[in-house]
Amino acid sequence: MKLLIQASIDYADEFNCEMFTVMTEKQWAELQQTVRDCFRKSVDDVFEIGFGTNEQLSFGSFKDWFDFFEVKPISDEDAAFLKKNFSLPFGTGSQALDEEYWTCQEYEE
Repeated sequence: MKLLIQASIDYADEFNCEMFTVMTEKQWAELQQTVRDCFRKSVDDVFEIGFGTNEQLSFGSFKDWFDFFEVKPISDEDAAFLKKNFSLPFGTGSQALDEEYWTCQEYEE
């Protein structure tokens, strides 16, 4: 079984940011730990994930980030369809679901 992780946010009353990805439960747990570590180690108060020319999604805590997403189980067949037809993660601001984004962050030790 796979997880569909998705979000929709009204950005500044201008447009909706829609995004999704497909992960296993293990991948989702690992991403959560990576993001949790980023917030714990960072000297910044807010993580901003930019898109477009000057827009960004802002997360002030792990809880802000986590609560942003809706997670639900999907069948392997549905997961295969999404992976075949979309580059995952997909959507505006989808770097929020990209482990590479979170592992590339620099911290002050």
